[in-house]
Amino acid sequence: PRVTNDRTRHTSFECHLWPDRIFGTGPGYSGQLFMILPALEDLAVGVLYPGEMGSAVGQLLCAEGCDVVTTLDGRSRRTEQLCGQTSLHVLSSFEDVLDVADVIISLVNPNAAVEVARRFVHTAAGMKNPPRLYIDANSTSPASARQIHRLIDARGTSFCDMTICGTSGQLDTHSIAYLSGDGAAATAQLFESALHVRNLGDVVGDASAMKALVSGLTVGVGSLFFEFALLAERMELTDEFLADVQGVHPGVFELLERTLMTYPQYSARHATEMAELSTTFRSLGLVPRTARSAQHTLRQVSSSSLGQRWRQVDSARKNVRTLITLLRQEFPFASDDDTGTAAGIAPL
Repeated sequence: PRVTNDRTRHTSFECHLWPDRIFGTGPGYSGQLFMILPALEDLAVGVLYPGEMGSAVGQLLCAEGCDVVTTLDGRSRRTEQLCGQTSLHVLSSFEDVLDVADVIISLVNPNAAVEVARRFVHTAAGMKNPPRLYIDANSTSPASARQIHRLIDARGTSFCDMTICGTSGQLDTHSIAYLSGDGAAATAQLFESALHVRNLGDVVGDASAMKALVSGLTVGVGSLFFEFALLAERMELTDEFLADVQGVHPGVFELLERTLMTYPQYSARHATEMAELSTTFRSLGLVPRTARSAQHTLRQVSSSSLGQRWRQVDSARKNVRTLITLLRQEFPFASDDDTGTAAGIAPL
């Protein structure tokens, strides 16, 4: 790897005035400074950490010519295995990653996003030449994104709120990355050849909000389908139900075929994302009824053995019908009670 500890490549960072903003033709951005990154082959990117999405994003950047560094310090065996399948350069510690990286990308469980940001700030405070751009690419609420931005901004580091709609296995085909914040333009430059990106401007939280809206709808549709699939099983109409959904709502069925295959594996993460979405609803004075129900359903799926059993299914047999069969086995029908509940997924 070309990664070194001299940090001289930082000298190629520049700040430029965006021409259309100098004259006030942009939407309120007159005179806004933005960062231009050096050539990708001269750039070192630190990924914290190389889990499923982190490894996939890091490998995309490796393919674009970046030196991508990470650390496995304190990580799980599965993360080690995922990282081992990539070209990422593994360093000994968190501190070592910050010491050589020009850009940091945080990709962790949403619950850990603030803590990673705090550790970055604490570590960078003692460095002469810390990373210049911090990209929070976690599925957090807009409020959490703004909290992380305040931490990063207080130490003078450029910040991008980045969210990815899509799975790690389909990043370059069925994914979109939303960007916002003062570091959005530089982040767009970093990913423009690897991902479909959409720069939403300099308002931190807009990217997180867009991810919450788009992914929340997708996850909600999948959770609703789980419930109706169990009802169809109870009525012994599953095959007819699937055939008519495909015939009457082909777009919905295509969405289900593409997204449901990941639900058993990612149900816990989706549940956390729905919890963040519920927080956003409440912060705006709305009641998150459907989002909360989807969160509840996904929590139950994640606590079952569905994910483990799904991993054991041959890829040729992974389809919506097989998933419904496993779902039916995991959540046997409950006896009807005064709640009117027919399926084994418990009511709120």
